Amino acid sequence: MASRAGLRGAEGLASVTWVGTLPSDGAPVACLAVHPDHPEHRGQAHQLAAALRLPPATAPRLEPVDVVRAGIVVDGDVAHLTLWGIPVATTGCERDWCDAAEDRGWAVLTVGLDSPPPLSATEEFVAYLSRLDRLNMGVVQLATVD
Repeated sequence: MASRAGLRGAEGLASVTWVGTLPSDGAPVACLAVHPDHPEHRGQAHQLAAALRLPPATAPRLEPVDVVRAGIVVDGDVAHLTLWGIPVATTGCERDWCDAAEDRGWAVLTVGLDSPPPLSATEEFVAYLSRLDRLNMGVVQLATVD
C-alpha cells in the first residue's frame, strides 16, 4: 500500500484510501475501503453494501456500481463516496490516490463487514482485506460536481 489516509465518515462508518496495483496492467489503481468504526456498527456496513448492491469479494470479477446509485467525488485532498448523491463516507486522499482515480475514472470500493485493526497496523489491515468472505467489492465511477 503506497498510501493510506482515513477519516470518520457517516455515523458508524470509517474509511481509508490507498493506491494498489491492477494485476492486469501493473498500473496504479485507487482503492477505497469503508468499514464499521466499531463492532457494534456492523449493521451500517451491511446496509451500505446492500444499498450499493455490492457483490461479495468472492465473486469471479469486480462489477461496476450503477452510476446513478453511487459515485466518488474528489474535492482537493478529500474523497466522498456518495449514495444517491448523498455523501455516506468521507476520507482523506493523497495526491497519488487522486491521480490514479482520475486517470482511470474510477476506484475499487471495498466494504468491510467487520471492524479492521487500527489503521496504523498495515500488516493486520492487509490480513483484514484478505478475508474475502467478510468483504463486498465493486468499481465506483468518479462523479462530477455540478
